[in-house]
Amino acid sequence: MLRFVDHFVSRELQFSAGIDSETGKHFISFMQPTMNRQSDYEVYFFIPENLLEIATKSPASLNDYVNECRNGLHKINEIN
Repeated sequence: MLRFVDHFVSRELQFSAGIDSETGKHFISFMQPTMNRQSDYEVYFFIPENLLEIATKSPASLNDYVNECRNGLHKINEIN
């Protein structure tokens, strides 16, 4: 079974949101670019429950938070 189950995907804003099947916690994920585009990888961050609901109703309103994660501002919530 997949650990991270997407409940919402935004191709336009390039992130997804869903539930971690192991912990039941909510997450966002996105591709993290590297210098070598062939080795980009997906990163995951835990989010509060209400942000998953916001993502499904108004994805653009969550885009600032996603960009903050991309820029390393919420490292404490990163899932290893």
